[in-house]
Amino acid sequence: MRSLRSPSTLADSTRRRSSTTPPPNAAAKLDEENAAFYWSEFAVQYARKAPVVMEQFLDDKTRDMIRQKALTYALKALGIEKEDAKRLL
Repeated sequence: MRSLRSPSTLADSTRRRSSTTPPPNAAAKLDEENAAFYWSEFAVQYARKAPVVMEQFLDDKTRDMIRQKALTYALKALGIEKEDAKRLL
């Protein structure tokens, strides 16, 4: 297993370079072997930090949007499609 950098370091450096591609996708593109790690880390960190950052706008709709985005990246990390996740749950 090759590792360019730690997932968070690579995601951070990619975030600074790319404004059009979400950071975990750009990092995953650079290091496809570890893509699931970038997506899962992003899912967890986004779910934890976005509500704090968006505190002044945080209503039920915004909370749902944050959760949906975090879940989308978690599913991507696991290689599970949304419809399969719905069926499984």
